[in-house]
Amino acid sequence: EVALALKAPLEVFITRKIGVPGDPELAAGAIAENGDIFVDQGKVEDYAIHPLYLEREIARRTQEIAHLQQVCREGKARRPLKGYRVIVVDDGVATGTTISTTLKALRKEHVKKLVLAVPVAPLDLMDELQGAADEVVVLAKPFPFSAVGAAYERFEQISKEWEEYSVTTGQ
Repeated sequence: EVALALKAPLEVFITRKIGVPGDPELAAGAIAENGDIFVDQGKVEDYAIHPLYLEREIARRTQEIAHLQQVCREGKARRPLKGYRVIVVDDGVATGTTISTTLKALRKEHVKKLVLAVPVAPLDLMDELQGAADEVVVLAKPFPFSAVGAAYERFEQISKEWEEYSVTTGQ
């Protein structure tokens, strides 16, 4: 919708969260499609995460990224972003791990300007987010923050069926 409103080309940049064991929604790290990996050493220590778990999760997420690249781009290469103004849009920011990994990865592509636009993010992450992007647009900054989904009337997870649908119909 943002790309349509701005009459701008749409591109997908895939970053996947590495969840802590037993709580996949709590980020212990993230991996971006360019291969950048961030591991939160504090979470690794706090949750006694074994290196073998991280290794397996990174391998699993890497395969997931490859699959999503195929599904989202239908085998085509991602367009180069060097010199472009890039607006990163997400459904919201919770811990900042995944979006920070994404922004750092995109920064390496020498974009002209990097903008983060999200509907909701924790107030206490604003300094970190503003340091990672050239501009940050956040509609709601609840304090205390509970979850991204709390800012929505409806916030269901996207099912795997959308992947099959998008491949077969081209939508």
